[in-house]
Amino acid sequence: MRDIIDTKQKHPRVLDGLDKINKDTPADSVEKASRRIKKLYKKEGDNPVIAAQILRAMQNLERRIAPVFEQLANVEEINAQLQEELRVAKSSKSHYKEISAELREELRVAKLSKSYYKEINAQLQEELRVANSSKSNYREKVLKAKLEVEKEKEETKRQRKRADKYLTRVKEKKDDIQELLEAMEDQEMEIMLLEEAICV
Repeated sequence: MRDIIDTKQKHPRVLDGLDKINKDTPADSVEKASRRIKKLYKKEGDNPVIAAQILRAMQNLERRIAPVFEQLANVEEINAQLQEELRVAKSSKSHYKEISAELREELRVAKLSKSYYKEINAQLQEELRVANSSKSNYREKVLKAKLEVEKEKEETKRQRKRADKYLTRVKEKKDDIQELLEAMEDQEMEIMLLEEAICV
């Protein structure tokens, strides 16, 4: 009976430390406490009083830190959702870049076509000037040249109309590019915010 009374009075200090553990306790402190509890159990686990004290301390600890595991599960679920949103955002960004590259190529081709039309028109103007300067000696040539010039002018007008339509389309493409670039900037901002949220 005396041995039992002495054992009850004995309360290992490591159990006092275990009672102080809560959700804010650092992980390394929890690991140290776990090692000490295992060591205590190996040493005095046969003592029913000590074993009961260890059991009560572990049950109390479980009640205190249970909310932590629930919060961890919620955090993991939110993190998975953020990862999926980040994947979708990056996919959209790649799509916008591809469309923007295509529009830039169309704009480049349009500029080359416009330069080509200007060159043809300059050549026609030069031919007309030469024909007018030689009018007195080359009436027939001038007449033929004028006919050719008129034909070329008509063709040029048609080409200009086509060019104007094409340039109008180019302008629309420019506007589309600008909208896409703005959308890309917004998308990049969303990605950055998502990445920051994930890092946190």
